[in-house]
Amino acid sequence: MLQIAVYCFLLVGLLAGGLFFYRNGFGALAARNKTARKLDISETRMLGNRQYLVVAEYEGRKMLIGVCPGRIEYLCNLGGGDEDGGRFSSLLPEKPE
Repeated sequence: MLQIAVYCFLLVGLLAGGLFFYRNGFGALAARNKTARKLDISETRMLGNRQYLVVAEYEGRKMLIGVCPGRIEYLCNLGGGDEDGGRFSSLLPEKPE
């Protein structure tokens, strides 16, 4: 009789643990060891058929990224200054003198 009671107690414990993980997910275990994330997607804009412009931020630096099927391309830094090496200076309108 004692053996049946122990088995029932273990079964109830397993069911309670399963219910806990069903409601909270396994993230409840990893939440304690989580560090601050450095990469953040600030904004996305759809251009057409599976083509996107993405503003990504990494350690406070923002950059513009183009995404299409089979390719991800860095376009330029965002945040003022000429940090893209003049790569896109031809796209800017000329300043009147």
